[in-house]
Amino acid sequence: MEARLPAALKPRGALATLRANLDLSSVACRHALRCGVCLALAVMIERLLAIPHGFWIPMTAAIVLKPDFASTFSFGVLRVAGTLAGLLLTTAIAHFAMDGVAARLVLLAVFCFGFRLLTTMHYGLGVALLTGLLVILLSFDGVPPGEMIVPRGIATVLGCALALTAYALWPTWERLRVRSALAAMIDAYRSYAITLLTEHDAAMIETRSAARAARTNAQASIDRLRGEPARSRGELILAEGLFANANRLIRACMSLEAVLQDAPDLPQRDRVLAFAGRADQALTAIAAALRDGTPLHLPSLRGEERLLAETLAAEASADEATRTALVAVADTCDRIADSVDTLAYLLRPSSEGVVA
Repeated sequence: MEARLPAALKPRGALATLRANLDLSSVACRHALRCGVCLALAVMIERLLAIPHGFWIPMTAAIVLKPDFASTFSFGVLRVAGTLAGLLLTTAIAHFAMDGVAARLVLLAVFCFGFRLLTTMHYGLGVALLTGLLVILLSFDGVPPGEMIVPRGIATVLGCALALTAYALWPTWERLRVRSALAAMIDAYRSYAITLLTEHDAAMIETRSAARAARTNAQASIDRLRGEPARSRGELILAEGLFANANRLIRACMSLEAVLQDAPDLPQRDRVLAFAGRADQALTAIAAALRDGTPLHLPSLRGEERLLAETLAAEASADEATRTALVAVADTCDRIADSVDTLAYLLRPSSEGVVA
């Protein structure tokens, strides 16, 4: 179904998603700016210190710096430890097995195979083998291993220190922010759904773009939460459930927008707007429960949705576009009711004592 939607209505449209995130409210945009500043500082440090092979400073900073606190520190520690271990390993090997070309070729094959095999299993081991691999490769170009060891170690430590300092100055635990990101996403979805049923082109484009940006922020927040300690596991399960069910709502609305572009008018407008008003109230309460921890006691939307579905089914029309719109509206309202009721169910146990 999504493959037949216009490019602007596809939930995963790359250009539309990029355009929506060109704003400082976007986590991805802020990380891009932070990464750019760190890389500029790394290049400046490289030029000032004039370290041989100093390109490792900005390269290390770019690799280590992540959008979240936990991943940045994890990658930084593993990269420093792996690099130092690799340098020590290469130093030892240089004294015993670097005399001939054949010996270096064998070591090159071993390090290459080990790097390819172990990097996905343990980043620190992969970096240690990569360091040895690079030292051996440069030895074929006439660079003695002893000349590589110290500059490589200094550059790696400096690059990691720069990336780690950026987050040490502004530590962030995602488990304290993920509900706020999900609440903002649900509010954006609610605005788009109501605008779809009540207004027209310009407002729909604006609210759709805001919904894309909010979804990107929520997805990035959940991805960062996955890298945090085990005590965030319960919050992660809840966040993933809320995210998946909220996206069922936005997909339904985008499919309806595509149909309404060819329909003469919204069928049974007053009844649909009455249902949309109840859904709006429910989504507002869900977002408030996420953001503020307020108690959540919502009646199900299913009863009203069934009454609306019966009304839509009873309407007769010879116009094919109107019949298509009737089916699309009924399907959309069914999916909205299902999504809203599931969101309320997921939050109900928390709102009765667990929500902080």
